[in-house]
Parts: sequence; C-alpha cells; structure tokens
Amino acid sequence: MTTRARALCFLQSILATGHCSLIHKDHLGRMLPRCTTLALVEGFTMTVEIGQYLGQDGVWLKNNHTRLFIQKFGGMTPEFSSLCQLDDSTQWVNTHWNPHFKSPFSGKLNPASQEQHSYWGIELMRQAAGTFPCAPTFGPGNSELLPHGDTANMDWQLEDAQQTKSGQQEAVYAHWKLTGNYQGLHYRKWDILPASSSTHYMVLEVVNPSKQNIEINLAWHTTLGATFLERGCLIETNCNQFKTAPSGTEFDHTSALKSGAEFTSLSEAPDSQSNHRKTKDVSTMPGYNGHSEFISGVTDHSRYLWSVCINPYLRMAYLTLVPFDAIERQANASSMNYWMHSGGRDFTPWADYQGGVDRNYALGMETSIGASCLGLDWARKHPKYLGKPTYRTLAAGTSLRFPCINTIFEVDLTTSTDKQQQRKSIHQQVERHISTLDTRFSVFTTLTQKDD
Repeated sequence: MTTRARALCFLQSILATGHCSLIHKDHLGRMLPRCTTLALVEGFTMTVEIGQYLGQDGVWLKNNHTRLFIQKFGGMTPEFSSLCQLDDSTQWVNTHWNPHFKSPFSGKLNPASQEQHSYWGIELMRQAAGTFPCAPTFGPGNSELLPHGDTANMDWQLEDAQQTKSGQQEAVYAHWKLTGNYQGLHYRKWDILPASSSTHYMVLEVVNPSKQNIEINLAWHTTLGATFLERGCLIETNCNQFKTAPSGTEFDHTSALKSGAEFTSLSEAPDSQSNHRKTKDVSTMPGYNGHSEFISGVTDHSRYLWSVCINPYLRMAYLTLVPFDAIERQANASSMNYWMHSGGRDFTPWADYQGGVDRNYALGMETSIGASCLGLDWARKHPKYLGKPTYRTLAAGTSLRFPCINTIFEVDLTTSTDKQQQRKSIHQQVERHISTLDTRFSVFTTLTQKDD
C-alpha cells in the first residue's frame, strides 16, 4: 500500500463527519460551537469548521491530509499539520511553533492581575503561535503601537468561510476583517487551503481611508517548532545576500555571530569576534545551545523569494514562498528574516522566572517589508536595508496587498552524496514544487474580482 493510500485509510478512521452546509452570515460575528462544511471533490474531502484551539476561537480548514487552524486573535495559526509516514504508521505532524507559554485557556489576559502581567506582559505573548500577520510594524512598537502591530494584537472579525472553486481548483477559505487602532487603517485577510495539497495561501490587505499618507511595515511572521523542527533540520533559500541584526538589539547578548555583518551564504556566517572561528554554518539547525540569532536575507531573483526548512528524518519540507507581482495592488516582500532560536532569553515568559532557562526552540522564516528586527520607527530612519525598501508609504484613499504561500511537501535526499550536491537537489525539488503551486493566487482572484 502506498504512503498516500495509507494516509487515506488513516484519515477515514479519524475524520469527523458533518452535514453539507455553508457558514452563513448569521454565524460570522459570533464564533459559535462547531459548524461544519463537508465537501467531497474527486476523492478529496474538504471541511470548514468554526471551532477552538486551546480555548481560543477560530476556523479549521481541512483536506484529506492537512489540518490548518486560524485563530481569531492575531490571526495566529497554531496548527498547520500534515500526514506523514513514520516507520510503520501514519501520523499527523504539526509544523508550527506552539511555545510552552501559549495559554491553554479561553479569554484574555486579565489587566488587573499583576501575576499575569508580570509573566506575559501583553496578550500577544499569551497567544503567539505559528504564522501571523504583522502590520503596521514588524518588530518593536512605539507609543501608538504594540510589537508587531494591530494585526497581531487584535481580534479579527470573520466575514465568510466556505468552499469555493476557481477553474478546476477547489478550495476552502476564511475571509476576515479588522479595523485597527493606528491611524484608522483597515485590514482584510484571506486564508485559503486547496483540496489537493498542504498549502496555505495568505493575503493581507491594508486600506488607508484617511486623507493622509501613512508609512507601514508588513510581514508574515512564520515560526516553525516541534514536532517538525529538530536538530539537523536543513535551511535553504534563494536569498544571495544576508545581514545579521545591527548592534544595539537583544541579539547582542544572545548571538554567536558578528553584529551587522554582511555575507553571501548561510553556511558561512561571520562568527563573533570572541570566537576563534571565522565563520559559522547556520544552514543546519543546532541543538539547544543557548543562542538566538536574527538574520535578514534578500534575493535578486526576478520572480519570487523563498526559504525552505527540511526535516531529513521525516523527509518533510516546509516552504515559505512569495511570488512577485502575483496579484493586483501587490506590495512585494523585501526580505526573508531568520529567527533561529535555541535559547538565550532568560526572562518570562521564555523562561519560567527571571534569570531562568529559556525553554523554547524555534525557527522563524519571516517574509517582510521591514528593517531587520527593529520596527517601523527605525525603518523610517533607514529607508533601505540590504538595498531593499524597509517600509511602504500607503497613499491616502488607497490600499495594497501582501501575499505569501506556506506549503508542506515530501522531499528525497537519498541521492545526495555531499553538501553541494544536496543543496542542488534541494533547490531542484523546491523549484519543481513551486511549479505545482497556484502562484497567481487564482482562488483569491476569483473571490475578490468584484473588488477589483
């Protein structure tokens, strides 16, 4: 029996069934108990379910071999899992980071509780997980903005969630809206899962209804974790120029790399001056080592920006991809940012107490229009970083869109005999997989054609 056949047999034993209906307008403002859309399309089962994850309201999008949960708060995606053949069994593997400090309870941080405030600080830290949108700042906030902006710190309003079709492509989707606190900006977000692959198509739209131009950062903050991420995972990219975080950030104290250093390969990152080695290979995830790194990368590729993390044991790859000029009013990403976290933060909630042990292990592959990890205020003072724009000016009365694709697929590394051959093989397999994707976002275009 093939891996796919085993996966389908396994699915049939666990997939919840439901009646065939849509999520209607009456349901949208209120996250009700489970409401399911079940559709059978040429052997593929797709579901949309209003439900919960660790007590938080949101929407499940599922197909035969994918589970994706999009949270109402912050657009967090604590689960993006895929079926994987492990030895003699088929198991679900969640690729997304769920930190130990993510609250398992419903509700929000109690502002009257000094205990909760001391531990989490802000609701974002209580809820952070997986991929989430950052706007209008990527990184630190200011007197008007919380870190990572309104899109990561507020509740999104569900507008619509159901099955759709574009040409021959069937999919399920969720459409959200949010009115931000900063400068009156409005946001819309689409999460789309096709029937036949483990691929999450995301689009963030920012609308400026005011009479003044507004400068903004944009990012898709994707972070990987257990059960997918482990020591020995490989990182590849089509970026060809990199830079470590500038001096003056928290990474001065957690990084093993030289601050503000530029280089051309993740396998040859400049080591800190305190170390006898000249370079360090950060293209392979280490074990827990007490370090946390932040590296920005840019590409000269004309069609897209991508980064992939591969678990060789699982033979599973996680690709973050941004096709350039794929949709109307698109703002193209400037950089891919790598947050390689193997410890280093000795304060809560990363550690259990001040001065304690950081319990987190994660890899961020965060595509952005931003300035390293330094936020909107720093970006305004430094309009270029690695030669790319650090912010966008959204003209009065206009809007822009910021797309990204996250996708999981199987890889074969058995033919590689050395590191260079392995890198070449990975790049070839990534390019083949990209060729199978809907890089023109046809489902999104169909959903929004009335707007355009």
